[in-house]
Amino acid sequence: MSTGTAEKIDLTETCIGCGVTLTAEVLRTPAGHYVGTWCNNVDSPEIPGMGCGPHDRWSAYYPSHEEAQGALDRGTWVPAL
Repeated sequence: MSTGTAEKIDLTETCIGCGVTLTAEVLRTPAGHYVGTWCNNVDSPEIPGMGCGPHDRWSAYYPSHEEAQGALDRGTWVPAL
């Protein structure tokens, strides 16, 4: 039976390149906007001064930042294939 409360979604993961904790955010590529993680740890051994870069794409692409942000805020993004 549903209690009407939303399940808490863990929006973090660990960067495999440098070990920092990454938080899901809306990112963009030429294909569109998506929910994912990006490592910008400038102390990263992978690319010193730049961070490890894109880490993981959690969602399908959305046509706008607003649509992707809404899906992230609600925890209802369409999973990446």
